[in-house]
Amino acid sequence: MLRYSTSLLALSATVLAINDGCTTGIGDGPLATKYVMDDALASKGAACLDGTPGAYYHLPGSGTGANKWYIHHQGGGWCESIEDCFSRSKGNLGSSKAYPAQAGLGGGYFDTDSKVNPMMYNWNHVFMRYCDGGSFSGNNETTQEYNGATLHWRGSRIRESFQEDLFAKRGLDKATDVVISGCSAGGLATYLHTDQWCDAIKTKSGAKCVGLPDSGFFLDYQDPTQKCTPNSAVSATDLLGVTLPGDYHSPSFKPVSLSWSRSLFF
Repeated sequence: MLRYSTSLLALSATVLAINDGCTTGIGDGPLATKYVMDDALASKGAACLDGTPGAYYHLPGSGTGANKWYIHHQGGGWCESIEDCFSRSKGNLGSSKAYPAQAGLGGGYFDTDSKVNPMMYNWNHVFMRYCDGGSFSGNNETTQEYNGATLHWRGSRIRESFQEDLFAKRGLDKATDVVISGCSAGGLATYLHTDQWCDAIKTKSGAKCVGLPDSGFFLDYQDPTQKCTPNSAVSATDLLGVTLPGDYHSPSFKPVSLSWSRSLFF
């Protein structure tokens, strides 16, 4: 059974109205403020691939949207090897070093025009920067040295630090309506983590909470005319550490702890 069914049609209309592909944030629009998880890095080791702290952007809601929230996992693929993870650690998908203090979140789901985004235009908009290479899911206590760099796989800790900060400092504990979303690798993160978000939100505020995964379901089908790399049969869990059980690259992926009851399938 899908929760929040009274708003399903409105949310569907919003998605159809946006219709601009995979919205990943950072662009034009009102400036959102960056919040850096320095304390979580020090106390929990919540680190990006390069060891810098995670960061997210928040644009406060207003009017009827003051206590409503759109929370977005940024996409950007995955790192599939040590060399790939090392390369990512040198850029914005693996390090928070170059994130600006403020940024526009662009259009699409973040659009503040009521004609374009009629349901969520005045909601709180949260854009979680993606810097762990594993869909906000890694929880590996160990690190690895490669080419003089120390690499970390701790996306789960980063995501949890965002959640704690939003509850304690941004007003998520007063939420009445929440949409958890993301695109591509962030869409996969939405499938993986919506129940974790919604369970915590229900405990704090009792808000209505749903998942809106965008382009996050990847069929493990080998086109005989194409060569796919890397081999999806190679597990990434050696790098990510203990996280959700299952093979993220497979359509048979079924995390044993999730009910999927809050996900919206379009």
